[in-house]
Amino acid sequence: MGVDGAPGRGILTAASASAEKVAHARAEVQGLRGKLEDWRNLGEKGDITAIAYSRAEKGLLA
Repeated sequence: MGVDGAPGRGILTAASASAEKVAHARAEVQGLRGKLEDWRNLGEKGDITAIAYSRAEKGLLA
């Protein structure tokens, strides 16, 4: 499992990862959270369809 619990990725723990890997993983999570928030804002404004939002959300949460 990965940082987000997704199958197929190794669990990232302080004992098994360097500070650089941990920082990279945190930055990646922050970036994905930002993208998801962008999609949420578009959905709230009605600029995208529910289907498009659902697909984006599933992809960003995977």
